[in-house]
Amino acid sequence: PSIPEVFSPFTLALLEDSGWYRANFTMSRNVPFGHGAGCDFLQKPCIVDGGDVPPYSDGYFCNATDKSTHFRCDPTHSIVATCDLVDLSKMRGKNEPGGPVVPPV
Repeated sequence: PSIPEVFSPFTLALLEDSGWYRANFTMSRNVPFGHGAGCDFLQKPCIVDGGDVPPYSDGYFCNATDKSTHFRCDPTHSIVATCDLVDLSKMRGKNEPGGPVVPPV
């Protein structure tokens, strides 16, 4: 199954404000990721010290590193997903000593 593309009311308003588009807001939907999670979701860390997922992030973020055993619904509740937590601090770029963090490809 494919993940549905979502144009939020915010995205359409941004496009319309550019002056290049006239938006049909009846075709927009709220992005389900983080919707209704509250201010802490936006203002605080998604995973806190010690690797714990705080209550405001539960269901949106995960902290399991073993992909084969940690299945749950994705934030849209439309597909089954696995946790894909990667410690980016252990991955450095080749060109600089202690260089930029580069995620795996």
